[in-house]
Amino acid sequence: MRQSQTIFERHKSRLRRLPLLAACALGLLLPVNAMAQESGLRGTVKDVPVETLSTLKKKKKPSKLETSTLIPDVIVLPRYEPTNLDPNDDKSEPEVPIATLAIPLKKQNPVGTKAVSQNSIVDPAAPKVDDVQTGGFPKKDAAKTGVTAAQDSEIPDPAKRITSDGASEREANGRLIKDNIRVGSIEGLGKDKDKETYDAPGIAAGEFTLRPTLKQGLTWTSNADSSATSKGAIFSETELKIRAQSNWSRHKLNFEATGALRKTLSGQVKSDPTFGLQVDFGLDVSTAVQVTGLASWSHAKESALAPAGFTSPYTRPDLDTLRATLGVAYDPGLIGVTATAQVTRQTYGNAKDSAGITVPQGDRNNTFASLTLRGSYDMSPSLTPFVEAEVGRRFYDHTVDTAGTKHSANRYGIRAGVAANLGEKLSGEIAAGWLMENIDDATLKDVSGVDLKGTLNWSPMRGTNVAFTLGTVVEGATSVSSSGSILYSSGASVIRTVRPNLELNFGAGADWRDYAGTGSSETILSAEAGATYFFNRYAGLNARLRHERILTSDLTRKRSTSSVYVGVTLRR
Repeated sequence: MRQSQTIFERHKSRLRRLPLLAACALGLLLPVNAMAQESGLRGTVKDVPVETLSTLKKKKKPSKLETSTLIPDVIVLPRYEPTNLDPNDDKSEPEVPIATLAIPLKKQNPVGTKAVSQNSIVDPAAPKVDDVQTGGFPKKDAAKTGVTAAQDSEIPDPAKRITSDGASEREANGRLIKDNIRVGSIEGLGKDKDKETYDAPGIAAGEFTLRPTLKQGLTWTSNADSSATSKGAIFSETELKIRAQSNWSRHKLNFEATGALRKTLSGQVKSDPTFGLQVDFGLDVSTAVQVTGLASWSHAKESALAPAGFTSPYTRPDLDTLRATLGVAYDPGLIGVTATAQVTRQTYGNAKDSAGITVPQGDRNNTFASLTLRGSYDMSPSLTPFVEAEVGRRFYDHTVDTAGTKHSANRYGIRAGVAANLGEKLSGEIAAGWLMENIDDATLKDVSGVDLKGTLNWSPMRGTNVAFTLGTVVEGATSVSSSGSILYSSGASVIRTVRPNLELNFGAGADWRDYAGTGSSETILSAEAGATYFFNRYAGLNARLRHERILTSDLTRKRSTSSVYVGVTLRR
């Protein structure tokens, strides 16, 4: 006992110094914390509310099975609040009670295990609140890993896929977006740079682009007038075309004016100028309603292939044609309806037969008006079947002609078809039905027959385009005792781009005309080959070889014509 008192007295002086040492140590620690605050992130980490921590402590410790099958989707984190350097500037952010970090959760519910709410437990393997730094990522030892706090926040989600361009993308359902998306056909790609070099740039005129084209050439023909008694000739051909196209992003409006003149240089005298004007437009009223229209006027000699009701005229009559169409299409997505109205006016000049006698053509002047309704069904993005019904009326200027005949007639037609849109490879439509014109005069037989119509564009390979056409036309009466005729036409053309500045074209056609009430008919065959070579954007050379033949039992109509054309094309 005495010995213990001696030891206490011996160290009594040292024990008295302990409070002083503790005060000194505390004084040294306070500056260190202040320096750390100045050198680290300039802010404070707000403590988690006491009730939140107490709630976490009361969580029941999950079993091994539960911790292996569930991952918490929300972790309670402290919020970093930057310190304002200016004590007089009060622009601090509003306080948010708790910051959260969302982590994807993969739920599993083993057989025989009761489902547990993902928010009812906390994964013990998850980082603790004290071990989580600002930004919501666990603390890392910078000395061991070499990762700073700024780099740590840029760690990508390992569940996301990095695409070829370095981006990480997901679909709305969370699935990764594929890298190997199928590319469209090469025909849908942009134009080749070499090809664009030979495209005329046009002339800018406000919101329109003018594209003038001038063609000048020489033509040799074996049949100058395309008649049974005509002879060969060489003549000059001049053609001027000016087209104006709108540059609007939604609607469109186009103008076109053409003029051509033939002048004989050698052989049979021939002069038949042609002129034409055309305006077409398109209006996108809405995504489901479109309006289209066209108005045109043309002046030319009646075609040598047209039916003739009088004895082989030496000079064909002039023909002026006025045409106007208006169409409204409503297609909300599955079932579409289209209404098209058309009016065509034809007026003829006088003709002369081989004896030089004038043959009046006033009885042939007529106006035709029709209305066509189409109903379509979008069976797929590439196939759209449809049905059409047509009603119309042909009005002749002379209700009763010079022979006392009534040529006016009512038009009826019905057809069904399908429209195809397979991109650049195949597009177009084809239809078949029945067409009839019921003539007012009971002494004349009605004009009727199968109605075939269609246009098909096919590209078997890049740079090659093939077009097929089918058509049925009811032709009005050509004489006082004629009901008229029905013409079936078909054609095929091939355009091959050999080089960006060299283009070859081939064409062939076969027509068959049936004269109603007469039992006579005729066949028209034609073939053509040509080439176009451009020196630059503005000038080119073109050549054409053509042959056509009419096969018929009527000797006044039977003939053949061959022609060769060589010329230059200037455009802007």
